[in-house]
Amino acid sequence: MSLWRKFRNMGVMGAIALMGCQGAESLEAEPRGELAEQGQALTCTNLIPVMTSNTTPSGTVTSSSVYSADYPAWKAFDSATTFWLSSIGNTPAWLAYEFPGAAQTVKRYAIGYDNGTITTRAPKDWTLDGWNGSAWVTVDARSNQTGWPGNGRREYVVTSPGAYKKYRLNVTDDNDARTGNVVISISRLELIDCQPYPMTSSLWTKTSGASGGFSRIHDLAGDPAGRTYSTGMTSVGLNGATAVGPMDAFLTARDWNGNLLFHKQLGVAGTVTLGYGVARNRAFEEIYVAGWTGGSLDGQPVPTTGTTAFISRYRYTGVFGWTRQIGVAGAQTEGYGVSLDAADNAFLVGATNGGLDGNTVTGQYDAFVVKYDASGVKQWTRQLGVAGKVTHGRRAAADNAGNVYVSGWTTGNLDGNTLTGPQDVFVTKYDANGVKQWTRLAGAPNTGAYLYGSQVDAAGNVYLAGYAGGGMDGVPNVIPQIDVFVARFSPTGTKEWVWELDSGSGSWAMGLYVDTSGIYMTGGGVADITQVTDTSGGKVHNYVAKLNFSGALQWVVQQETAQLNGAAQDVRSMGVVVDDTGNLYVGGYVDGNYQGNTLQGAPDAFLSKIAKPL
Repeated sequence: MSLWRKFRNMGVMGAIALMGCQGAESLEAEPRGELAEQGQALTCTNLIPVMTSNTTPSGTVTSSSVYSADYPAWKAFDSATTFWLSSIGNTPAWLAYEFPGAAQTVKRYAIGYDNGTITTRAPKDWTLDGWNGSAWVTVDARSNQTGWPGNGRREYVVTSPGAYKKYRLNVTDDNDARTGNVVISISRLELIDCQPYPMTSSLWTKTSGASGGFSRIHDLAGDPAGRTYSTGMTSVGLNGATAVGPMDAFLTARDWNGNLLFHKQLGVAGTVTLGYGVARNRAFEEIYVAGWTGGSLDGQPVPTTGTTAFISRYRYTGVFGWTRQIGVAGAQTEGYGVSLDAADNAFLVGATNGGLDGNTVTGQYDAFVVKYDASGVKQWTRQLGVAGKVTHGRRAAADNAGNVYVSGWTTGNLDGNTLTGPQDVFVTKYDANGVKQWTRLAGAPNTGAYLYGSQVDAAGNVYLAGYAGGGMDGVPNVIPQIDVFVARFSPTGTKEWVWELDSGSGSWAMGLYVDTSGIYMTGGGVADITQVTDTSGGKVHNYVAKLNFSGALQWVVQQETAQLNGAAQDVRSMGVVVDDTGNLYVGGYVDGNYQGNTLQGAPDAFLSKIAKPL
């Protein structure tokens, strides 16, 4: 693959000059287009309290019918996995809540379904209605809502909000093949209000760049004390370092106040080296960088042709540990992600068009994963792909037991799974010995899906984040746009839920972080990413969003764009971490003057600290 073609497609045109290169298109994908220079963050609240009866603690719950006394209407409002069941053949079947005081404006609503293996009772066609004192007024209508899992939650934006004291969900068809309702089951109905508040400023922002330079942060790791470790690429010497090649990878460490702890420039004279992934071990003492290069990094033996993936280990003090490279002559092997298990085994993930370590290449490009022990001794290498197709490994997520989840995207029916769209995201689980456990796909019809974040929680659930054209896994797609998605799979490969942020002008996720407090994602967005009705466009701005472990949105923080010569410029966030007090750290790159920092190159890398949202 042509390095020049790859840089051109990444927007790096002019950063370096590699003459006479030819080759295939890059595996890289990056959202393009105009995004907004202003936006409002929202705080969203369910207006209905947790009910313990039809009238307690406040308001009144009613329904068209009940299947039996075991399934009363208020069970849809008790914040549990219990549910309301309508009687058999009740068409339409409705569920209503009346507020005890003033009329309320509902901006969003969510329906929860939790009926195990019985999915025919999920609602398919309905209206959400408000009572104006004399008649029901439809504020939102949905049809053909199929593909419900046995338990799941779907959130909708109200298309015609207004102030009403009483709302009802009026269901005219379920997911049973017979006409009308057989039985309707609803585990939870939420009526949600979202209020805007001013964009959030950073506590501090640090930028890195130099005249004529191209510098970007591509990934971020951190520790509870607020130290951050970023990696990416630069065509210049940053933070006092000297450039080694025409493009270098780097590892930069800063403390909780943004002070530089160390900066390491990783490069090879005369060729390109790029950093894409960074991770730290569970003791917060060892830092690992992943990427790829066209030469020998730190004296490692490499093939005479092609590119190789690399992994480098450093102490948190900046002391070098070791570097390993993997590739095969004449092939392009590119590293993108790295993760550590509890024993400090490191997993390097990427893509290759060659057969690594005796593996046979299957597709045009295959994903790969390599396991190294704490000393850098290779344990095993695995590849996966589809004949004639591209399978791109992007992220690794290792759990405490030594399993590793490899994720990325594929254009083929990987491991016997059937694509939903022209390109789906995938996740494959390997055990500690490299034995494949399962592979799953997630996608949306008629649109490509891309994955840029993956994390595991303490229970071994794996989370994927990225973007698609909307409608992942049957989630409603109100307006055709690039949408953020987050998906959760259990340790056994069960898809538990998929969530999307349906934005009127577009949004995507490029970084993911999971701790005991929830799920955090960051990336770029256009206009107010929380509003499906905001199609105003503009330049890209930074955001951080948080979900709980049920896939419900908790909050969104949005920040301003950069400025240059009186015009808004893009700010793209690529990674997020959270310290032990809940402060957020985001890193990426900017195309203008940003939060008191003057643009030096085009673009500059940035790192910001944002106070814990209330």
